[in-house]
Amino acid sequence: MKHLWDQLVTRRNLCTAVSALRRSALGISALTMLAACGLQPSNAQVPPAGRNVGPRTAGAHPVTIAAGDCLDGTSSSAPSYAIRMRALVASAIADWAPRPSAYPIKAMPAQSGLHLVMRSVSTSSYTTDEPVLDKMIPFVPALTAEPDPATDRNYDQDVHAWTQKKTTWGKAATAASNAAAHLADQVRQFQILRYTYSAIYSCIAAAAAQLDISGAHARLAVESDMINNRPVVGLRLSGDAVLIVGICPAAHATSCPRRFAAARTYLRRHGAASVQIVRADAVTPGTFKAFWRGS
Repeated sequence: MKHLWDQLVTRRNLCTAVSALRRSALGISALTMLAACGLQPSNAQVPPAGRNVGPRTAGAHPVTIAAGDCLDGTSSSAPSYAIRMRALVASAIADWAPRPSAYPIKAMPAQSGLHLVMRSVSTSSYTTDEPVLDKMIPFVPALTAEPDPATDRNYDQDVHAWTQKKTTWGKAATAASNAAAHLADQVRQFQILRYTYSAIYSCIAAAAAQLDISGAHARLAVESDMINNRPVVGLRLSGDAVLIVGICPAAHATSCPRRFAAARTYLRRHGAASVQIVRADAVTPGTFKAFWRGS
């Protein structure tokens, strides 16, 4: 008991000293000591509320990948771009969880789930008033290969257990496939805002804040010309990966390379772990799938 009391007294004295240090004019950093005391300095950078750093995992693979998407259909670029980008994202979603085979014989690998948050770039992209789609495709566990009666000494017992697992797997795979098809339809119908200003970075910030994880398995795509003309609100990325699908309108063609390079620098400075840039005329559904899967 005396040992615990001594620890409490020591910690209380430390906190008192650190609090005094914060009030002093010495300007000495005491962030580590403040953390030990349960205090948070007013200028500290913290992850957005509700976001967990790191993936939900099953073995070495993420159970659910968090994917944010900002679709820019504002009037600085032709409307056909946003419509085409929306269709490509929908195709990638539809192909995320194919219809399962009724009679799988070979082993089937685990299939990651997908948490998609899609937002439309607008004048007030960060607010909760704008169009948003927030849906999930569930995770599908792996299925081992069917036991071989020629090599399995316990075939009768093992094939019975495998059949039960196949039934469970089939239900999970069918649920994921149905969810993917439904979500793809919702993406195809997603509202594109047209005649507004472009708060592009605030849209990225809002999509990131809406996802339930951050870090390498949080994937943020933005289909945009990156002509941001509104104040940036809430942009704090915690090691997320970003894909810029660069729209380069004719009126701003000469500045596209410089603008996209500046966007990469800006996003990295605000916490992005990586920023890929792909031209809008070179992107395919596979581009999005590969980015989401981190391949």
